[in-house]
Amino acid sequence: MNFSLIGKVFKNSLVKEFSFYSSSTFIYQLSRVLVELTAAKILGPALWGIWYLLNLSIAYRGLFELGISNGMNREIPINLGKNDVKKAKHIQNITFSTVCISSVIALVFLLFASLIVNDPNLRSSLLWLIPLFIVTQFYYLVNASLKANTLFSFVSKKQLLFSALFPLFAIPLTYLFKLEGFIIAYTAALFIAVTYIYKKSSISYSIDYDWKEVKNLIRIGFPIMAVGITYTFLNTVDRWIISLFLGTEELGFYSMAIIVFGGMTLFPNIISQQLYPRMAYDWGKSNTKSSLQHWAWIQTKYTGILVIPVLIGVLTIFPWIIRTLLPEYIPGIHSLQIIAFGTLFIPFSAGWGNVLNIIDKQVYYLLVIIIAVIVNITINYFLVTAGYGIAGVAFGTAITFAMYCLAVMGLGKYFLKKIISK
Repeated sequence: MNFSLIGKVFKNSLVKEFSFYSSSTFIYQLSRVLVELTAAKILGPALWGIWYLLNLSIAYRGLFELGISNGMNREIPINLGKNDVKKAKHIQNITFSTVCISSVIALVFLLFASLIVNDPNLRSSLLWLIPLFIVTQFYYLVNASLKANTLFSFVSKKQLLFSALFPLFAIPLTYLFKLEGFIIAYTAALFIAVTYIYKKSSISYSIDYDWKEVKNLIRIGFPIMAVGITYTFLNTVDRWIISLFLGTEELGFYSMAIIVFGGMTLFPNIISQQLYPRMAYDWGKSNTKSSLQHWAWIQTKYTGILVIPVLIGVLTIFPWIIRTLLPEYIPGIHSLQIIAFGTLFIPFSAGWGNVLNIIDKQVYYLLVIIIAVIVNITINYFLVTAGYGIAGVAFGTAITFAMYCLAVMGLGKYFLKKIISK
């Protein structure tokens, strides 16, 4: 890869890049939502609930890498900030090699899982999930490499290509082959999009292994990965509780709330993903703590500006869509509305999680999320057993999310102030 161009990339207009990336991400998310709503209509709540249960294996894919990709995502921009191009390339290739190994391990794990499942429909879906898992690993590796090098224009193009292919494949295949068809379509759209962008971009990989550097990347990335996986668990506790106590059909109803939560967090995630490599780059280049404060404040400000109008739009449009086009999912409207209000607290934590990762305070960040997970499980368990159903799960999740956001902001400000005062 031609790392000499990176300096120029960092000088590009942030506003121009943000506009292109946010627009492509919006189209990407819109395409996914429309396809998912169509698939939900075709499959029905019970079968659609099974997909949301299977999809958890994709959500936890990072466990197989031990945080190598997370370490790369931080170390590449930091080393580029230090003008150490050779090491940045070395780290990128080591990460690729590790992901290849982890994908083989994941393949064996999923094959074993398919053998011990009794339900023939679930077994068939698990087998089709294997190629999706492998393709997803490569897709997110390329995604991480592009973002670490601030090549967001290629990320945008990849998302636009996927947005066009996904409905083209998914709607007819889901209609013809039900859940298996949906999984095949998802896999094909991801594979074509990521392969095309990989060939067009300046990203390239080769097998390279250095055990000393691997251990260093695990040391750096494992806490970040643990934060990410635990945060994913925090965001999926509701699915586990519903599937265990209420069944997959109720999970199908609740999937409307999950889709809304993804939409509500879309733009905050866009801002965070774009600013994280810049924060790490500035930290590596100048080691100026005040710059981290500046970036965190920018994320908080713009996230706050975006969340409220998005909330109003979601609360207006989604219940109407469900009542008009998806009447089978009407039982999920109340939980959808509760979850949407919980996202009002996103601006309080925006940027501060990135700060904690960059200044090596991931362990404290992880502790906050673990506490939030315990609180979430406890509240949801009592509300479900008390008979409040999926609305109770949504309420417990929203309350926990609000507490988590406030805690991350407080922790980030505390450690940043402590470092600056030295």
